[in-house]
Amino acid sequence: MFNVELQVKLRESAHHSGNWGGLLANPGIRLAHALSSIVDARGLILVPGLRPAVLPEQVRYLLSDIALGAGPNDPAIDPDWNEPGLTAAGKLYSWNTFDVLAFTTGNPDKPAHAIPPVARAHCHMRYVPGSDVDNFPRYLREHLDAHWFEDVTIVTQDHCFTATRLDPSDLWVAWGEASIARTTGKKAAILSNFGG
Repeated sequence: MFNVELQVKLRESAHHSGNWGGLLANPGIRLAHALSSIVDARGLILVPGLRPAVLPEQVRYLLSDIALGAGPNDPAIDPDWNEPGLTAAGKLYSWNTFDVLAFTTGNPDKPAHAIPPVARAHCHMRYVPGSDVDNFPRYLREHLDAHWFEDVTIVTQDHCFTATRLDPSDLWVAWGEASIARTTGKKAAILSNFGG
């Protein structure tokens, strides 16, 4: 997981929109557009460096018949969300996702008729092996600058938990799969990596 807080701070205080609306840039609007340049309206990551370098075919194959979201309390899966061409399991277990966890500008509990001075977004990336996580901050900065978002500051960034993946071709995997099949009489589902 890679956590990042993005911020646009344009001034020290809010200013009444009746006197300054249309004259002062709005940090909430600036940050919303910066975020939409990172990930599109369907969750597709638009920054090449934030996408995994490769999706091993063996991993894609193992995930091809795993069904998700069939439980009585599970939310309905949005089929058009994230990377097209992947199954739900492929999107969850083999691809990176960029999520906005919280976004604030002004005071949502008591809105004022004023242009706020600051906007903040707490975001994170769930990433899989083959991702260049050490360079995520650089890729973000270069992307933001190239899209005229120099006013977006990367306030904090850290990555906790290193992405790992079991080698599906390891002999122990084959042994475990065969053992489960013999014991249960059912085909084993192999998840070479998962999060949370």
